[in-house]
Amino acid sequence: MNIRSPWALALLVLGAPATPALAAPAIVAQPDIVAGDEWVYRITTDRGGKFSEETVDSVVKRVTPATVLMSSTQPGSDAPPREVLVGRDWSRFRNVNGSDTVVNHALDFPLSLGKHWYLEFSENNPNPGHSRETRGLTYVVTGWETVETPAGKFQTLKIEGEGSWKATTRPGSVAMSAAQPGAVGSSARTTTAQTITGRLYQVFWYAPAAKRWVKSDEEIYNVSSVRSERVEAVLQSFKPGPTPAGM
Repeated sequence: MNIRSPWALALLVLGAPATPALAAPAIVAQPDIVAGDEWVYRITTDRGGKFSEETVDSVVKRVTPATVLMSSTQPGSDAPPREVLVGRDWSRFRNVNGSDTVVNHALDFPLSLGKHWYLEFSENNPNPGHSRETRGLTYVVTGWETVETPAGKFQTLKIEGEGSWKATTRPGSVAMSAAQPGAVGSSARTTTAQTITGRLYQVFWYAPAAKRWVKSDEEIYNVSSVRSERVEAVLQSFKPGPTPAGM
């Protein structure tokens, strides 16, 4: 006969004591990215009410102290891989006015609650309607959140970025409603150069276990404070690369 003690019976009725949750680290260091790390994201874009979706499979090909070489493909597509360099901290950079310039800096390692940093850059002739644009964003680490995605449930640090874009229009051009190449135009033409501005918002949920954000949302608002573009990325799967020899 299987005889249970009164304590065991009480556990069956009341439930076992909850396992204490692991304390979130006070400092989150830069991840150890290795060749072979692979992420699949589902990316949804809403640009002026026109929606599109795509799946992007990105694999790390090379890691140096300063950069990461990513090879990205769309599953089911015959298009060749697109290889792009990003910063070791996942920052994005490109040529701006003849100089290599960081244009997205969502993560500033080491991360800690309350940490904040600022990104600003100006670009000449970014599109046919603007002779100059400036973007500025202040990023803040706001707290830990549990986020569930198709790739699983993750403990994440939430980073929010808020700021604005400012543009100088070209005389006789259609004023652009968002500070970006190919932005949706407004209905009026400007007869003289004007300064216009709008808002920017970004949010990233960074998961140390996945070495990247597992969800992100980047939004642009036009001169009337109406959202003109939103790009959302959600992690579908993550596969770590092989551990380098000697580690």
